[in-house]
Amino acid sequence: MDKAIDYLAKNQLVEANRLQKEFRRNGKEVDAEVRGALVERMREGVELEEDQKKVFGELEEFFGGEDKEGWGLLESPYKGVKMKIKYKQQEKGQGSIALGKARGVADCTAEEAAAWYFEYCGRERKRNALVSGELARIEIRQAHGKVNKKIFATVKNMPSPLRNREFVVRSTIFSNKEENCVQVFVTPVKHIVDYGGTFKNIVRVVDRKIPQSLKLVSDIQQTFAQDDAVDNASLASLANIIKNETQDYTDEEEDAIRKGNEFYEKCKVDENFDELKSPDERVKMKLVHVDGANSGTGFATTVVDASVEECAANEIVGLDSREKNRKAQNNGITFLKVVNVNAHTLYYVNTRELGLPRFAPRDGRSKITWSKQHDGKVIIDVADTEGIHVEFPVKAGNILVKVHTVWVFEPLDPIGDVPQTSVTFTTKVDLGGIFFSSIVNKLAPRFLAQVSNLRKKFDKSQEIEIFKRQQIIAKIEEVAIEGEPGIESHFDEIDGAQEMSRGLTGQTLIKAEKGMGWGKTSITVRASHKEVAAFFWNLENRVESKLKLHRVNNKILVATFEHEGQFKAVRFSEACQLKTNVEMMTRHKGLGKAAGKKSVIKHLSMVTDAAYYFDNLLKSNEAREQDGRRFGEQLMKRVKKRKMSGHINSLKCKK
Repeated sequence: MDKAIDYLAKNQLVEANRLQKEFRRNGKEVDAEVRGALVERMREGVELEEDQKKVFGELEEFFGGEDKEGWGLLESPYKGVKMKIKYKQQEKGQGSIALGKARGVADCTAEEAAAWYFEYCGRERKRNALVSGELARIEIRQAHGKVNKKIFATVKNMPSPLRNREFVVRSTIFSNKEENCVQVFVTPVKHIVDYGGTFKNIVRVVDRKIPQSLKLVSDIQQTFAQDDAVDNASLASLANIIKNETQDYTDEEEDAIRKGNEFYEKCKVDENFDELKSPDERVKMKLVHVDGANSGTGFATTVVDASVEECAANEIVGLDSREKNRKAQNNGITFLKVVNVNAHTLYYVNTRELGLPRFAPRDGRSKITWSKQHDGKVIIDVADTEGIHVEFPVKAGNILVKVHTVWVFEPLDPIGDVPQTSVTFTTKVDLGGIFFSSIVNKLAPRFLAQVSNLRKKFDKSQEIEIFKRQQIIAKIEEVAIEGEPGIESHFDEIDGAQEMSRGLTGQTLIKAEKGMGWGKTSITVRASHKEVAAFFWNLENRVESKLKLHRVNNKILVATFEHEGQFKAVRFSEACQLKTNVEMMTRHKGLGKAAGKKSVIKHLSMVTDAAYYFDNLLKSNEAREQDGRRFGEQLMKRVKKRKMSGHINSLKCKK
């Protein structure tokens, strides 16, 4: 009988687990729904009962309300959270206790933050607590409980020599309309403040545990963090000011802009410069030796797919954006402060580790002013200043950096609906101390990389390419040559061609011998035949090729390209809606066997690149099983390429 019961129980548990897995919902979604319901209840209003008012009053008195006396600063391990600590004597004969206070700003309403704190046993919070080593966390449900009150129990680890501690607390939430805030107060079920025994160095242990207890403020911030949304809103607000609001400048500010523009113009026309290898092919970099100086001035230019106002606002807001603060430590920044003077001028204070052994940290003290000119150009001048040294003196042992940087943003004609801005970044950096000019010059590309970051942030290459393809498609009717005899004979196979591959990306045939290389490949592309033809036409337009487009019929186009002994023919055959069969033939003359084969393979890869390009434009609901396989093939090629690149770099380092 017992065995039968055990067997039945196990089967029931297995079935219960199966049902739980089948119907389990995302913990974050469930928590959000529970919080949402609680927020609505708070907005409707839930009054405190008399016993709750009494407890709330006692807590206010216990913590001293807004009384500032006795509170000392406590080092906070959490970014954006300020902490304080206060020691308070209990009844005579008992030890003192420590009170902690934390303050931070979260990207949510007061009701949402309070609801998160109140729901102590939310799915995500409970899971994270158990993962971090908490032994147990449960909600004690009551048959006739109040909607704004819950009881929780948890077992926590305590530092040696203490044993694990059990906490049973009552949590009450209250929307205080008079104070325009929401309050949650948590009290022990038995009103006794108990550490569970005595131990030495109590202050040291408590000081270590208080920040951990106050971590909830940081947890709320992280739960509701909308860093990108906040940064984007700040950028949009400043861009609107730059575009639409007239600014009044002091003589000092106008002088700063004038000097900045002169510095930029001087570097722009100076012919004594060294070209720098840019890590971004769309950013040109050089090192200008103004007045023949050994140490150079960095000069970088590019075109950004954004308005001048967006570009300028991005650089100003980016000085202390959420993203900048989040990445500060990894970038060596140990202190960062922006002091706004007015809408167009600010002070920028920072301390940075160079990441080099035995080199002192560098302090920066700059005054930054932006100005929009009558021609639509925006200039940002960043120059050294002594105007903030009293409030922010250079730290002992640190070295003051000297910097003069100028950003110039000039409007260009848009491409379709995408605005275009010519961006120039000019910077002269003196790191102070003993730094040879050759070392500073080698560091120049790192300083100039800011231009590449700006370009990549606003990059709209895909939108621009789509616009250009639509323009080309519109011209196809005008440029296409009707039915040239023998045009399709270019795709006939030649004797001696060997098959190189046949897979998801199609069949590839190659023949290479001294003085001649021939190749042919085929693939299916997820786009209309006119779109694919326009894609190739745009690629070849970047090279000085003889381009011709031939129309065989309404569903077939053939493009031919000739350039310096190379000939290519590509046939685009419409298979069905948004699907095109592409065949490409390439022929080279004047190369050796190995070089000819390598050249043929390189040019045939354009077909695969085109297929991958249009695959990446597909929406998730448009992709099919065959597309998924090709996504996987594309991913594996990227991984292989990355591994090869890493291997080559490793070999270079060993040399």
